[in-house]
Amino acid sequence: GDSLEIQLGQLAQSKGTSQQVRDFGAMLVTDHTAHLTKTHEIITDEDVGAEPMAYDPEGMRMRQMLTMLRDMSAGSGWDAAFLRFQAGHHQNEIDLLSANIKNAHDDDLEDHIEESITSLSKHRDTARSIATSLGYQGITFNMANGPRADNVLAKDVKVRRAFELALDRSYGDVFAGTEQWQN
Repeated sequence: GDSLEIQLGQLAQSKGTSQQVRDFGAMLVTDHTAHLTKTHEIITDEDVGAEPMAYDPEGMRMRQMLTMLRDMSAGSGWDAAFLRFQAGHHQNEIDLLSANIKNAHDDDLEDHIEESITSLSKHRDTARSIATSLGYQGITFNMANGPRADNVLAKDVKVRRAFELALDRSYGDVFAGTEQWQN
């Protein structure tokens, strides 16, 4: 995940139209590069296996989103799709690590997981905060229908597809469950 996050952050630095989005991209590059380095140290020092999961749906979503964001034109739709994905993706990772921290049978590994959750929470919260400050929090789940479909973001097919990919339906309550993220 870190190497893909680094690529997404680099892409945000070059395609982000808002300075906040570009700065967030720089934060992702810095933080995930440091995390990747620390993870390699722990894997080496603790002799922890580094085999990738046979089926990694979050990794697949990240690769798909990276491709989609590379293909999208820069603009407010790009910024919104990137932020929505980052908020949802980081929540998914937090949930995964939180559910599995009990399987860490090593203090260093457990500490690393706890530090990871803290960093991921910062990234999730930063993405939400930027989206709110830029006015993207009101984007509906189904942008192709209803009165809210008549907006510049909903009319762009690539943007709609990016939002569909960015929104993991099982985590929809992450956005809809708080007042600021409701439609």
